[in-house]
Amino acid sequence: MRKTGLSVLEIQILVRLVSGSKTAEQLQKNLSANYAELLLALKKLVLKKRIERKKGYPTCYKLSDSSMLLAKKLRAKHDMSDLLSDPCSISVPASMQKE
Repeated sequence: MRKTGLSVLEIQILVRLVSGSKTAEQLQKNLSANYAELLLALKKLVLKKRIERKKGYPTCYKLSDSSMLLAKKLRAKHDMSDLLSDPCSISVPASMQKE
């Protein structure tokens, strides 16, 4: 994960923002960080131009166009690591099973 130059929390934020824009409160529900750490990570991502901040209340954050590909790769890697950690959870649809 050090190849991207992002902290673990910043990577988790990027992965959560792939599905769409979210507020800091919505992100905090899904992450195990306190609110101050989350806001600091969001501020760093905005300064690095990885995410964009929509003004108004409540403030929403979304991925910048340049970060969308990186975030999708990180999400795919995260999804694969979950599958590989528990190979028994991989299911094959009945239509694809050989008889």
